[in-house]
Amino acid sequence: MIKLFKNLLCLSLIGVFSFFPTNVSFANNSTQTDFVIACSIVQRHCDLIANSFSKFANVNVATVKFSSGRMNEELRSETNDIDAWIGGTAEHHLLAAKNNLTRRIFPTELRSLVEWSVDVWKNSDNRAIGLYSGTLGLVSNTKLLRIKDVQPPECWSDLAFARYKQDIILPNPNKSGTGYMLIGSLYQIYGHKEAKELFKGISGNIKEQIGSGHDALLTIANGEAMVGVGFAHDVKVLQEEGHDIQFTNPCEGGSQEIGAASLSSRSTKTSIGDMFIDFLLSSELQNELANSNFYQSLSNINTRSSKIYTEYFPGKSIDYQMYFFAQDQIRKDMLRYWNGN
Repeated sequence: MIKLFKNLLCLSLIGVFSFFPTNVSFANNSTQTDFVIACSIVQRHCDLIANSFSKFANVNVATVKFSSGRMNEELRSETNDIDAWIGGTAEHHLLAAKNNLTRRIFPTELRSLVEWSVDVWKNSDNRAIGLYSGTLGLVSNTKLLRIKDVQPPECWSDLAFARYKQDIILPNPNKSGTGYMLIGSLYQIYGHKEAKELFKGISGNIKEQIGSGHDALLTIANGEAMVGVGFAHDVKVLQEEGHDIQFTNPCEGGSQEIGAASLSSRSTKTSIGDMFIDFLLSSELQNELANSNFYQSLSNINTRSSKIYTEYFPGKSIDYQMYFFAQDQIRKDMLRYWNGN
């Protein structure tokens, strides 16, 4: 597999992009790669991890970008060279684990990890580990709200209000882990019958559904629509970059995401992969992330804590049933439920 990857790189950049239909980058500016990381986090943090690991392990690292909703499909492909997968909602890592698309890992840092991180490991047959957590809530473009003299949504159910007609952009739950988490949260809060009616109201207000949660959030920040959903830590970064965007913790409660890490069962780079997992979970790497505007709550207890969820965006949260929504049949049912609107 790695040989095929290298041959494609040598042919042309066009060959690379046809092989990986997302952005590809290389640590140390090298096209000779020893380890391929698929990232479902923003590119700058993906690059930070890749470059740091490249220096730490003295290996050349390539990164590819996929939404978490796409990763199970990519891991099934016989033409991929993915060794590790980081970020994205843990539901999709759990689905991959159940389908044996990822392999067992045994991190040496388990005693230094918070409970929710280890719970992911235990519930995935030791095939995934929790890396970070954050809160999913409502986002609004404050400039557009002022121009249109519209109040921001305060509750999940407000997304169905007529005042937001054709002014909502959401991540597509068929492709995006964020989008799937949204519909799971609404189903959990409102139950089968009421959620069905809420889905209909929301779908009538949607201007566009986008494949990646972060890309959907960026369209709101860039003024292409007034309202959407996103994670508080990502909103804080966009605010610091000067975007007119705000986060609202919904009145029903925000949903707690766990972002995970896994190793592909197809990868032959087992020793590098084991080293990579331990590197990800180390306080050294996680503190480097924390110092680089990675505002998620990180899994190592010795990592500098983020103030995002204690000072900037405090609020109640629902006990999101991640393990329930990480079942194959439940996912199929939920997507059919949403797509039927």
